[in-house]
Amino acid sequence: MKPPVTRAKAYLKVRHKTVRDAMKELKLDGLLLTRASDLAYLTNFTGDDSVGLITAKDLYIITDFRYRDQAQLQAGWTRLAIRDGQMADAVARTILDAGVKRVGFEANFTTFGQVSALDRTIREMLKSQKAPQAPARDVELVPLEDVM
Repeated sequence: MKPPVTRAKAYLKVRHKTVRDAMKELKLDGLLLTRASDLAYLTNFTGDDSVGLITAKDLYIITDFRYRDQAQLQAGWTRLAIRDGQMADAVARTILDAGVKRVGFEANFTTFGQVSALDRTIREMLKSQKAPQAPARDVELVPLEDVM
């Protein structure tokens, strides 16, 4: 027997569908959630120092070990990526592992420094993985306004 769908879970499913529909319209494979209120809106996770990534199939929470238990308790249904270094490294790794090629980010809430670090890290990771017979695929970071 399946557990009952709670009102909160039903609301989250509607929110996910709305965001994914917008992503499809914008031809995005993923959307970074850099604002804590947006991450909480889509996951119920209220921890700090975290980033979310929503794709067509999954929703990731990227955080550090201090928020592992909280993330599992509040949003145990998400994919959890625990970072042990810089946030840009963990976000880049999650984007690449998820197979995202075109990822949007909230331009009004993501600093130039964050975007630059992420772009640089993705390029470095792709370059180190590149095999002579398999060219690395590019990842496009797309600035967005008023998506959430």
